[in-house]
Amino acid sequence: MITLVVTMSLLIFVTPFITLLTQMEALENQKDYVELQIGKRQLDHDIKKMRFKEIKDGKKLRFFVKPQPNKSDVVEYNHYNDMLRQTPGHQPLIQEVVDVGFTEYEEMIKMTITLTGGDTFVYFLDKGGL
Repeated sequence: MITLVVTMSLLIFVTPFITLLTQMEALENQKDYVELQIGKRQLDHDIKKMRFKEIKDGKKLRFFVKPQPNKSDVVEYNHYNDMLRQTPGHQPLIQEVVDVGFTEYEEMIKMTITLTGGDTFVYFLDKGGL
């Protein structure tokens, strides 16, 4: 009887973790998720070489490229068509994007991104290194 109770208890507590791990593995195998992670890493890498300027309308993230910037030294990240892109240059970072939102906090930036599959992800970005 005790063995049955212990076995049932283990099943009740372990089953959600097994389900979660299976779902995570399936998500990681999806092309969009992998591309999202690569794009997010590229964004993190780029931001380290820039200085935060502003978030405009919650949809455009702007950074200065140089320590003493002028207007032409601004890089912007925004949602365009189905991608998160960097301008100037129209460089796509993440494809299959439905929506992107940015929120400024004291020491970081919150990026909320929704993919065409309906999954929404939240990341926190540094404000830059310059």
